[in-house]
Amino acid sequence: MDDSVITDDIKDDAIKTKGYFIYPSQLFCNVAAKANTNDRLNADLNSIFVAIESSAYGYPSEADIKGLFADFDTTSNRLGNTVKDKNTRLAAVLKGVEGLKLGDFNEHQIDLFGDAYEFLISNYAANAGKSGGEFFTPQHVSKLIAQLAMHGQTHVNKIYDPAAGSGSLLLQAKKQFDDHIIEEGFFGQEINHTTYNLAV
Repeated sequence: MDDSVITDDIKDDAIKTKGYFIYPSQLFCNVAAKANTNDRLNADLNSIFVAIESSAYGYPSEADIKGLFADFDTTSNRLGNTVKDKNTRLAAVLKGVEGLKLGDFNEHQIDLFGDAYEFLISNYAANAGKSGGEFFTPQHVSKLIAQLAMHGQTHVNKIYDPAAGSGSLLLQAKKQFDDHIIEEGFFGQEINHTTYNLAV
């Protein structure tokens, strides 16, 4: 689909329903497809992140989306010394994620992306001398908590996690129980803005 077919009404409806808007050319699959040949990949990714955030300006979701990509620096020297090196590294990451067989969240017991994320967070935390508990609740613990909280329930108004971290407990609750059981949705809060952005 070409970006030119997107009308203001389509954009407005997407923002009202999802909280933000992404043009077809900005979708992960389209950016990843051109990643190896895009000489402006780091600049394009930055522009996409800015566009996603700015799409929510003036909408109720603005506060949720604001700063979502603040810690993602596509110009960082950690990616490489030259723009070409940075683009090569970014393309490798995009292609690596693209190659994962993630499947559909609702249809699989194995959460490949979640497992990879959990592995990376635990290694990051271990290297920083921490347990990682401030970022995520391990999947098996999240699953147990969700099952205990929902045991014998036929319906629940909402699910709330007061220390949501990266949202793993909320995701596990969503995965464990049908939508019709949870009437008003999922809610969480997190004091660390960067960690909160992981959950969003």
